[in-house]
Amino acid sequence: MEINLTSFEKLDTILKLFDFSNERGGLHIAGLMDSLGHNFNYKLMESILFKLENDGFLRSINQDTNLNGFMAEVKYYFLTIEGEVLQNQGGYVQLEKERLMQLNYLEEDNKRKKRNDRRLICATWAAGLAGFFLLAWDMYKTFCLREH
Repeated sequence: MEINLTSFEKLDTILKLFDFSNERGGLHIAGLMDSLGHNFNYKLMESILFKLENDGFLRSINQDTNLNGFMAEVKYYFLTIEGEVLQNQGGYVQLEKERLMQLNYLEEDNKRKKRNDRRLICATWAAGLAGFFLLAWDMYKTFCLREH
């Protein structure tokens, strides 16, 4: 059974299970799933760990491990310093909030720039028309209103 979380909350849930100062070593998928009470299926857990590793917040090492008397290669995941910084800054959810705020700011800034551009175009046309009418008035005064 999968819990109802956003993608960013799922990433943060897994990331919070890691501790940079962990002396006992890394965590593997089965251990992580046990820690979460099997709320994440294996495929989802694997994709989340892949994303965290690709983003540079986890690193993985393959180690030979004794599983019930058989040696098997198991992938262990460790938190990187970047991962610890992300944890301390509020995780993926906080990053997404900041990204959306920045996007909103950029959209508002673009709207303001477009509005100012339209105003500048209108002001330029108005100045051109005013100049034309002043020239026309001056020519009218000079040529049509002079005394004969």
